[in-house]
Amino acid sequence: MKNSNNSYVVLNKSQQEAVFADDTPMIIFAGAGSGKTRVLTYRINHLIKSGVPANSILAITFTNKAAREMAERIDTVVSGRQKPTIGTFHSVCARILRENAHRLGYSSRFVIFDGSDQKSMIKKIVKELELSESFYKPSMLVSIYSKYRRDMIDIESIDVTSHYKAGRIKIFKRYESLKKESDGMDFDDLLLNVVRLFEENPDLLEFYRERFRHLFVDEFQDTNAIQYRLIRLLAEKYRSICVVGDDDQSIYRFRGADSKNIELFMKDFPDAAIFKLEQNYRSTKAILEFAHKVISKNSHRTDKQLWTENPEGEPIDFIRVGSDRDEAKKVLSIIETEHGRGRNYSDIAVFYRMNSQSRIIELELTGVVPYKIVKGHRFYDRREIKDIISYMQLVLNRNNNVCFERIVNVPSRKVGKKTIELLREEALKNGCSLFDAAKLFLKKRKNAGLDSFIGLIEKAEKIGSIVELFDYLIEQSGYMDMLKNEGGTVSENRISNILELKNAIVEHSKKEDGSLEAFLELTALTDDSNDISEDNVNLMTLHASKGLEFPVVIIVGTDDGIIPHSNSFSDPEQLQEERRLFYVGITRAKEKLYILSAASRMIAGSLSGFAASRFAREHFKENNYFYFGGNNGEPIRKYW
Repeated sequence: MKNSNNSYVVLNKSQQEAVFADDTPMIIFAGAGSGKTRVLTYRINHLIKSGVPANSILAITFTNKAAREMAERIDTVVSGRQKPTIGTFHSVCARILRENAHRLGYSSRFVIFDGSDQKSMIKKIVKELELSESFYKPSMLVSIYSKYRRDMIDIESIDVTSHYKAGRIKIFKRYESLKKESDGMDFDDLLLNVVRLFEENPDLLEFYRERFRHLFVDEFQDTNAIQYRLIRLLAEKYRSICVVGDDDQSIYRFRGADSKNIELFMKDFPDAAIFKLEQNYRSTKAILEFAHKVISKNSHRTDKQLWTENPEGEPIDFIRVGSDRDEAKKVLSIIETEHGRGRNYSDIAVFYRMNSQSRIIELELTGVVPYKIVKGHRFYDRREIKDIISYMQLVLNRNNNVCFERIVNVPSRKVGKKTIELLREEALKNGCSLFDAAKLFLKKRKNAGLDSFIGLIEKAEKIGSIVELFDYLIEQSGYMDMLKNEGGTVSENRISNILELKNAIVEHSKKEDGSLEAFLELTALTDDSNDISEDNVNLMTLHASKGLEFPVVIIVGTDDGIIPHSNSFSDPEQLQEERRLFYVGITRAKEKLYILSAASRMIAGSLSGFAASRFAREHFKENNYFYFGGNNGEPIRKYW
């Protein structure tokens, strides 16, 4: 196929082949920094210019950031009112469910419970069932149940061989009923329920196959079993499917991701065309050479090697120090050196395997250089934000018992635990929500606080504007007055967060779909924050670094037992994933890479010795390295 369009001159030969390939199943192996987003957007543009209706294209990504980036790029090349549908797995499924949830017994205004909601619900259930809160930990239970559901395991089929497992099953069953009572779904439900809709309703599956005849899936190596099942269902009829991924960057096994889905895809679509994007536009030759030596030790990977026309660049610095304290000091020294050379602080990133490793580094950096923990707590998970969102959720859907219990007494309305228990009994007796139970309760006895809360929500339901609704709830609920009366820095920060929430609401109200439903869906599905726009050194886990890039990268804790993690030593597959994780960290670096290792670390209050990571030793064993910690802190040259 000829490439006469000047808009494609920026594509290299491999990219052009993928963009202009015939409309058949295809898989694109896109190495780190190889321009996969450009290829995806140009491929979509090519289909549209070839006569494919834009609204028949569905592009699925894994993060909102990636979806926004793709949408912005497509907007620059696609004219007309019709646009492709672009979103994450969860946002696309939520959209489908809004139109069809009634087939599963939900309303179109169903609630989406995020991770913090799930933990709160599980905690409440553990208490309700009078189980040990220290034994049945919410975060662990949420993770276990999510795995069951991703793997499509029916809890009724689980062999209960212990008191603990029996307790877990009770919790999971109550969790399911509590969600249904609240007309709500969690993230796993969004995917599972769409698959269920398609498999139980052939007419609906046919409708969406016609609607989305052309399917694109980004980061395909990160798909899990249920996501692949959904993709296959949609693509089986027209077989116009393009998946893009890199098995060398599959690092989310703990979330159910399975790079073997690439093999499944090749089996289900045996005629799929294969393309490899191996030219890297990000890193220097030295960094790519090191990255290849690391990842090439893995088996069961697609044969490929990144190359670049970029300069050779500076060699990789491997620095082994005496202790984790020395390591933190060296991190600070490197940052000050690089900043002294003219780097912005935001050009520098520090990666670690576990969140706990940041503490000692933060101690060294605090008050000396500005830094930020990237992908920390979500904005929408902060207490005051969750409170206001809960008010809005209840206005949208009275059946939301979780939100009712969260905010019925925030600020205090003297609605105590005893009253809540009576409301639960009333709701159970009448088969209704806590909100409706409260109305029945008020017909029998007086409760000024409960009465004012019910009146507040009922008046709020009549407000059409989302901005006016926010203003009304903030003022009439007394929430803002509560924060002002608390005083202090913490209160000021919470007020600032609420004002920032209003900014988000005002911005949302100007969109084509500026509805309350759309906004609440957005708050539930928004990714963790990873704002790196300010001039701060960026601290993050290796997992959080995926999709980012920095001129200077410092990887700490490159020790056996940390990277690779000790849990992987007896599991060959997990050890290969640890190697992929290290590879992802390496390939975030554009110009300079530092690898740090420490001979000893404080673990659980005791000093433990560590060997340098096998991943580093494979490359650096023939080279010199420096040990910092000699007399007066002078470096001593050592050999392996």
